[in-house]
Amino acid sequence: MKEKKLSNIVIEMAQQILGKKNPSSAAIDVAVNMVHIAWNFAHEKYQDEPGYIFSVKEIQERMGSANNELISENAAEMTKILMLYKLEHYPNDKRNIVLCEVKNGEVLVTFL
Repeated sequence: MKEKKLSNIVIEMAQQILGKKNPSSAAIDVAVNMVHIAWNFAHEKYQDEPGYIFSVKEIQERMGSANNELISENAAEMTKILMLYKLEHYPNDKRNIVLCEVKNGEVLVTFL
């Protein structure tokens, strides 16, 4: 069975935390980057992982640009929602996301 395109999965997951039907590009960017964090830490004991702590702190600082277009103002809470989504829908997908970005309205994902 062919793996689903990771950029499509990232969009699907980002939609779980976007609160508006037509979100701004800033909100999409924050959501996509939150998916990046959640995807890579979903299979680990992430709470004490320095990379997780730094990434969630960084995304929390960027959330102001999303203009209340996300389902919460708590980055850690939304990341946990996304981790659970990943584990429920893609438990055997072991790809590791290196970069998620939105360019010209398109979600681009680089992975290993």
